[in-house]
Amino acid sequence: LYRNDTDITPVAATAQAGVNALAASGGGDGPEGDVPSLFAVASGMGVTVSGGAPNIPARTGCAAGTFGYPCFRSTAVPIVILVTDAQFHNGRGGTQPYSGYLNYDTMLPQVQMHRVRVIGVAVNGTTPQADLNAIAMDSGE
Repeated sequence: LYRNDTDITPVAATAQAGVNALAASGGGDGPEGDVPSLFAVASGMGVTVSGGAPNIPARTGCAAGTFGYPCFRSTAVPIVILVTDAQFHNGRGGTQPYSGYLNYDTMLPQVQMHRVRVIGVAVNGTTPQADLNAIAMDSGE
């Protein structure tokens, strides 16, 4: 699932260090938890998987005038670059169902309400392309 390594920052060196630290981890199977991750990014709310303790705790500590997990500025249009190699669990229309995760119809209103624009990048083939196209179109409305 999602982890926030670097908050939004005006300091280029800090942003670059965050990008340099990116690495693929976990998974090893498909589909993936992109839907609850996008929910957390947009809302800042925590996500619990299968009724246990929050796998993504609720975000605290963002400055006034910011929102979401990375503390987006409220006056900005947030852009999320989603890189994945697998389909979404609980994608649009209930594709790849997984009872442990929240669904697309729960995530999407948070993304749209906060004007988050999602740009998808499929790696290692085109397996996730339909899901990435859907969230790109749905977040751009």
